[in-house]
Amino acid sequence: MKKRIKGTMVYQNLEGGFWSIITDENEKLKPISVPVQLQENNKRVECVINAAIEEFSINMWGKSINIYTFVTG
Repeated sequence: MKKRIKGTMVYQNLEGGFWSIITDENEKLKPISVPVQLQENNKRVECVINAAIEEFSINMWGKSINIYTFVTG
């Protein structure tokens, strides 16, 4: 199920490094694929997402998601 979230992009320097979103509700999200336009630390974003099913991940951090659409600001 898709939902709209607002939050901040944060680069996590853990386990090789990865991009994450910390929502305004303090939820930790780990996008499977992050568009280059969002790859900026502390960038405010609004995205439409849904839960992702990862077959394999070395990152033990947050909930895996897919990003469908986004707005930055």
